[in-house]
Amino acid sequence: MDPFWPRNPEGNLRKMVFGPNSEALLVYLILEQQRRVVGIGLIWLD
Repeated sequence: MDPFWPRNPEGNLRKMVFGPNSEALLVYLILEQQRRVVGIGLIWLD
């Protein structure tokens, strides 16, 4: 779980690369006060 913007490591917008060959990217927003995580985008390269 890495920050989306490296210059803002504590920011609520995050990204996660996953898959056997790192072929997927999930971008999500952490809403701390609401205790929620909202998926913004998912890109899967095949």
